[in-house]
Amino acid sequence: MGFYVHHTLNNQYFVDAKTLSVGEDGVVHFILRVLSPSGAENLSVEGIHCQDSNYRSYAFGDSYNKRWIEATRADWRKFAYDDKLRQRLHEDICIDKTPPKSAEAALQLLKKAPWR
Repeated sequence: MGFYVHHTLNNQYFVDAKTLSVGEDGVVHFILRVLSPSGAENLSVEGIHCQDSNYRSYAFGDSYNKRWIEATRADWRKFAYDDKLRQRLHEDICIDKTPPKSAEAALQLLKKAPWR
């Protein structure tokens, strides 16, 4: 499912709705796809911790060899000041830093984000 990030960014952004899940720990997991205007594709398995406002990348997709590569830096990180992508996802999915009750609820939040 595509979503809007910011008017200064030219890439297209997608969350794979089939991979959305919400853990008991309040972490929303998903596969993120970023497509550049030239057609370059970046895939990553991500988690956003709603209450702590941080994220983690678990793995990155290698489209050429059709495999996942485990992230070498798999620690939890705060959103960087200029990380509009993850800030937008946090705003869309984690209303008032509260995780959605289910994957279906997370998907509905993405679908009804006011900037879509």
